Amino acid sequence: MNEGLCGKSCGDCPHFQNGCPGCAQGPGQKGTGECELARCRREHGYPACSACRFRVSCGTYRRWHDAQAEKLDSRREEIDRRLARSRSGPEIAPWLWALFVLSILLLFDVNIQSGETAGNGFTVSLNVVETICSAAYGVVLLRLSREEEAYGMAGVLSLVSSAVSLLSILLVRSPVLLILAAFAAAVLSLVSARYEYQAHAALAERFDPRLGESWRTLWKAVLVVLILGIAGIAAVFVPALGMALLIIAAVGGIVTGIAKLVLLWRTARLF
Repeated sequence: MNEGLCGKSCGDCPHFQNGCPGCAQGPGQKGTGECELARCRREHGYPACSACRFRVSCGTYRRWHDAQAEKLDSRREEIDRRLARSRSGPEIAPWLWALFVLSILLLFDVNIQSGETAGNGFTVSLNVVETICSAAYGVVLLRLSREEEAYGMAGVLSLVSSAVSLLSILLVRSPVLLILAAFAAAVLSLVSARYEYQAHAALAERFDPRLGESWRTLWKAVLVVLILGIAGIAAVFVPALGMALLIIAAVGGIVTGIAKLVLLWRTARLF
């Protein structure tokens, strides 16, 4: 197969395969306009750009050369991403899917607190199951720390939070201590989530930068929901406002929880 004036093999050129008559004799690219590089070389009678003494300073050649280099770099990056996925996928994917399943259990877990619908023993059992799921979540995060260091901190904090919750359920009987333990567990869980989302973003952006940015955006939304919840609790002197903020925070918690499931699903599918 002949080589085009640009130096590219016509057999490898998508324009030639789509009906280009060739740039040596014809106008070049069909439907996209004449190739500027080919036109310049025909007008000046050079068999190749290498024969032109102005090649180094030629803006036309530099633009073409830079465009080809950019395409080559893009292809290399895509190949590197595919190789990384094929190598690490079997190690990462099962644990990401485990997080996905555990997140579903934690999101839709229903703790029946009312004594009218269930006895206290049943309520405690449900809380224990939820705590065990949270602990399992922490173990999975620790396993993923081999890929991203932030997963390790998230896993440790998640396990500590689960331990505090479990001890408060089984051992603590004082209402004040229960409230303090619940508050401590909530703070630990929040910090753990911060590290987890950071790790998800770092892992995802290796192969999909926009997905990594989506994880960071979701974390901001989680913070907004938390602030609304705190504001609702603090608005004790304006009951209507406090209730409205708490409802918004509750709905926001469900929305962000579902959004997390979607992003986890997309991240796991990368591998």
